[in-house]
Amino acid sequence: RFGRALDIAQMHWSPRSYGFGFQEDALIEGLCRCYEKGLCRAVGLSNFGPKGLRKAAAVLEERGVPLALNQVQYSLLSAERESGVAEVCKELGVRLVAYSPLCLGVLAGRYKNSDGETRLPSNFLRSLLFSSLLADKGTQNLLGLLQEIGDRRGKTMAQVALNFAIAEGGGCAIVGARSEAQAQENLGACGWALEQAEIEALAAAAQKAPKTQKNAFFSD
Repeated sequence: RFGRALDIAQMHWSPRSYGFGFQEDALIEGLCRCYEKGLCRAVGLSNFGPKGLRKAAAVLEERGVPLALNQVQYSLLSAERESGVAEVCKELGVRLVAYSPLCLGVLAGRYKNSDGETRLPSNFLRSLLFSSLLADKGTQNLLGLLQEIGDRRGKTMAQVALNFAIAEGGGCAIVGARSEAQAQENLGACGWALEQAEIEALAAAAQKAPKTQKNAFFSD
């Protein structure tokens, strides 16, 4: 239908995440066949943790199928970040594609009033999800550090958080934008790099903050 090979054919999550691990081999076999038939130039995975990623990568390597990426929820506040998946991606030469790198706007400082006070999202479900997260002292300290680094660098909190996810994850990030201004702001996360000391300070602050729940389809 496209008239050419797809750049990447991707499995969006492993059936192991919902108790049907026996289906994973068949799906990986399907990816291999897509590549071998010339339907795609490489394959990708999503929501694969360290163990599953190693297993899948070994099968694909044996078949000579290039594994290009692993798309994972990855931010300063994501539980997946603590799984070691970024380290395994680097070890295997697989690009980590970070989705939700701003934790639905929390790391962009979206839920602050003009006077700096926390305000809950108007969306009921997000308000329920973020109430304890935003009230936590560890989260507030992390947001304060993002603001501090941003002020020193002439960057926004969102740009600092995105730069961190890209730098530590060693790949790239998928980030939403509802306006041209937000898209331009997102682009401002590129073309510069946090210093190692800044990355370490952010990582240390994040360690003291609560984490969001793992994506239900993330499989270790």
